[in-house]
Amino acid sequence: MGRRTFDADKLGAFASGLCAVHCALTGLLLGLLPVIGATFLTNPFVEASFISAAVIFGCWAAWRGFRQHKKWGPMALMFIGLGLVFSSHAVLVLGREATGHAHTHSHENPVLAIGAVLGGLTLVAFHIWNHRLMREAACACGLCTIADAAEPDHNPQQAEA
Repeated sequence: MGRRTFDADKLGAFASGLCAVHCALTGLLLGLLPVIGATFLTNPFVEASFISAAVIFGCWAAWRGFRQHKKWGPMALMFIGLGLVFSSHAVLVLGREATGHAHTHSHENPVLAIGAVLGGLTLVAFHIWNHRLMREAACACGLCTIADAAEPDHNPQQAEA
């Protein structure tokens, strides 16, 4: 049985996907949240937690991935995703300061909500791409495909024989 290792890309893709779903659902269901008792979803702490998780897992996965596969593309995609998420929430913070409304949420503005959802989905795409490149780089036999490397009984030495 192989040793289990922590996979920042799998956890990051899950967290980013959850963030995108959170932004999409709260944008669609904002009027219903108080009725169903889920106003905590629009709490700034919850949003800051999602953004913090995206930054931590994204940077960790990008650093580990680049060290292994030496490709800049996934890292650029991560920065695009983080930029979309940050810009949608930065506009929100600036809007709060300008209007003085303490309870304004990015989900009340459809453009900001779409930006946040696209940012989360872009981060999911980054993690999937980075994970695939890392798996390709891990198998150096030159005969393998991603599907071959995923097989538990895969043995590069047998492929070379």
